[in-house]
Amino acid sequence: QTITVKICNIDHHLVAYFVQEDVDSGKLATVYSRADIMHAPMPPSIFHFAEFRLPPRVVQCVGNEPQRIV
Repeated sequence: QTITVKICNIDHHLVAYFVQEDVDSGKLATVYSRADIMHAPMPPSIFHFAEFRLPPRVVQCVGNEPQRIV
């Protein structure tokens, strides 16, 4: 799997090598099961939404919680 992340107009390519059986067996955790990744602060101001093929949504939270990207 690959993903390209643009930071300060520089493309960074992240590559992950794994087999599906590692995910199925629980040896390799999915991103959604990683609280440290899923709760990483990512303010909407760091995103250039026009550059996404499928742009994420910005969710307005209630109370003191910041906006979230989903």
